[in-house]
Amino acid sequence: MTYPPPRRSRANLFAILGIAALLVVGGVIAIVVVSSSDGETARPKPTSTTEAADTRLATERDAALADGEAAVEVFNTLDYREAEAGLDRWESVATGELLAELRDNRERYTGQVANARTTSTAEVLDVGLTELDGRAGTAHLIAAVSIEVTADGQQPTTKQTRVTADLARTEDGWKVSRLDTV
Repeated sequence: MTYPPPRRSRANLFAILGIAALLVVGGVIAIVVVSSSDGETARPKPTSTTEAADTRLATERDAALADGEAAVEVFNTLDYREAEAGLDRWESVATGELLAELRDNRERYTGQVANARTTSTAEVLDVGLTELDGRAGTAHLIAAVSIEVTADGQQPTTKQTRVTADLARTEDGWKVSRLDTV
């Protein structure tokens, strides 16, 4: 008994072409992945809009916290011998009504600082945001501050205080729009 030779079907041909195509695509993907790696660990990219929003919020929080902390130190550091420069620094970290108040009363503040004949140097001991609204560009900060005050000709004294500040995002970063001692 003789058997007919096997028939080559088109199905076999399509299966072989399909497998070949998968191997080619897999090889291309492997080459792209290997060639795009520069040997360093890449920072993972956010995989969803939620993760991207969380990343933006964290960045916003960090910027507000850093700018707010620096501003609290500026507002609690002043040397009567350089009152004008100190008030310039105050204005550089202020915005809104607080900035307007500083500018409107600058001459009076300069006189008060000169008459007090004191220097103060602040160090923020602890700081945190209690509120942050990234969309509105506002934040609220609370800080514990140590301030060394030296009256002219006397020994320095150190006092600790708590400060709250309202912050507003500006083109130049976060600035203080209101400052209070608690």
